[in-house]
Amino acid sequence: MIFLEFVLNVEPLSVNKLYGNIPGQARRFVSTEGKKFKSAVATSIRDRVMERDLTKDISEMGDKPLSVYMAVGLPTWYLKDGKSIRRKDLDNTAKATLDSVFQTLAEFNEKVDDSQIWELHQSKFVSEEPIVRIIIKDF
Repeated sequence: MIFLEFVLNVEPLSVNKLYGNIPGQARRFVSTEGKKFKSAVATSIRDRVMERDLTKDISEMGDKPLSVYMAVGLPTWYLKDGKSIRRKDLDNTAKATLDSVFQTLAEFNEKVDDSQIWELHQSKFVSEEPIVRIIIKDF
């Protein structure tokens, strides 16, 4: 059974901010903000993999269908009054985060890809600092 857990101390980037485009052209590129985000996620994932020696677990992921749970904690889910929920989309945080996580895992096993995700659960919570918790397991 595959079971990986990562805690990322980053504010998830909206897919809207991950890419930029040149006006008048259909080409898209990873924005400067997107590059910084991807780098921060990659560093965190690599550190965790080496710290816990997760290379065997990643090698077992291969072409298997996966289930992913992603919880996003932000202090900004609420407005300044502390009561109103901010209209910030949880689902916009999944694309950039999971792309970054799985691109980094592919460095340890080239067969690992986010297309293996067959089930995705997301939740959000209020936290003092931005944090993303990701659990990957067999589907």
